[in-house]
Amino acid sequence: MSQRMSEVSWPAGIPQIRLHLTDLDPEELAEEAKGWLLFVRDESHPTSTTEDGLRQRRALIEKWATASQEFRESYHSRSAGYTSAVDYPAQVLSQLAPRPNKRFLCLAPIDRETYSRSYIHLVKFLILLYVHQDEWSRRHPFDLRGAGNAPRCHIPELLGCPPAATATTTTLSKVLPALYLAPADYHAISMTRQGTVVFADGPDLTWFVIDAPGLATGRLTLVEYGSNGDVRISTLRRPWNIGQTMTFEQVLGKDLPEIAESGIGGPPQYNEPLDMNLPILELLESTRLNNKFLFPGYGCRDLWVRIIEQSAPGYLELEAQGREVEFELDDLLVVDP
Repeated sequence: MSQRMSEVSWPAGIPQIRLHLTDLDPEELAEEAKGWLLFVRDESHPTSTTEDGLRQRRALIEKWATASQEFRESYHSRSAGYTSAVDYPAQVLSQLAPRPNKRFLCLAPIDRETYSRSYIHLVKFLILLYVHQDEWSRRHPFDLRGAGNAPRCHIPELLGCPPAATATTTTLSKVLPALYLAPADYHAISMTRQGTVVFADGPDLTWFVIDAPGLATGRLTLVEYGSNGDVRISTLRRPWNIGQTMTFEQVLGKDLPEIAESGIGGPPQYNEPLDMNLPILELLESTRLNNKFLFPGYGCRDLWVRIIEQSAPGYLELEAQGREVEFELDDLLVVDP
């Protein structure tokens, strides 16, 4: 039982805990979840520690998922209904702090000892986000809460560094389960009358994800998820094209389907794979020479040196010595939304 309840494995080994197959709108979610919410009210009890709270939340999920359909229908038919699929009693949430609102994620493993090349690529990637082509007048594309309001919005949440016992890379389609199902986060997840898991918080938002292929090719995936955790829509952007993307999203209110369809942040030919093994100034200069900036002829070496020295002091010197793996993410220019 202890292994099942462990943070690193749950809900592995419980095949009945599965995601819902289809994407539901908020009204459908509330209707589907009303029996589950009544069940939680009947079965939950106050807890005194974080561990007890986690244990109870997981046990409730497992009991509902493994119950008979007749059992679940009995709750569904008796429930008066709720306005939200996550309308849980306060006692269930008392030992559960909401996850920080951060939608900038790195899924690729970047441990410096094991994945030094990936770490170097990540450092370079994050520095390139400070390059804007004059489309974004602020320091960083995420400094107006476009990727959430958590502090240090310039550094992604690192999901690619799991405990050794679960050393598997999180993929794009597994983001919401990794963030919300494993910790049984009732601020975000709910369950249907079929006993399946749905996500009531996370869909309809734009997530900014560096997955392993994106890290290797220098492209950020902008993705919107459905309530079943599946990818609804995604599009790729080079780091320096995020400024224009955020201008249209944050200032003009464009949603991700509009951004992807209209080519905001550049059509595909402006967001092709980059050679992330090039020194950073060579990477920028080759982009200019190939006319692949949104503004033809944008930038020059002096401008890029100034931007890099301001946003990542000491990086160029380390790179010139072949020691860029020693650069610390904490040394990037701090950006708080």
